[in-house]
Amino acid sequence: MSASILQGLGLCAVGIWLFIESLSIRSLGYDALDAPFFPKLSAVLLIIFGAAIALSAALKKETKLQKERNRQSYTKIILYMCMLIAYAIAVKSLGFVVTTIFFIFISYLMMAKKRSLKEIIYSITFACATTFAFWYIFEKGLKVILP
Repeated sequence: MSASILQGLGLCAVGIWLFIESLSIRSLGYDALDAPFFPKLSAVLLIIFGAAIALSAALKKETKLQKERNRQSYTKIILYMCMLIAYAIAVKSLGFVVTTIFFIFISYLMMAKKRSLKEIIYSITFACATTFAFWYIFEKGLKVILP
């Protein structure tokens, strides 16, 4: 089973979960596109696109090189999922800014093709800039307190 099939099935699972959760959103009846409409729409789109990804990957024939790349993709996917769990746990104790900078930095390095000094400096700059932008938008603009 290829990584694309797993990704497609994962999207379908998230879409199903989102749809089930959106059923509990109360409809206020003020207009045609009420509160549960967009969560349900996004859930259905996730299911459709996830199924399309899984189906297209299942119909492709894989070469040995692609199988090796899929094995490397599995490792990256599992590592990234572990990072997401660690981020969710650490954000409560360390705060939004520190954990988000570290998470974006590591994520960027995982996706970079080569890890040169230039890429490391760029990833640190990118992580700091995006974290500051999110913090500023939420804290100052929307007046939402971040952890």
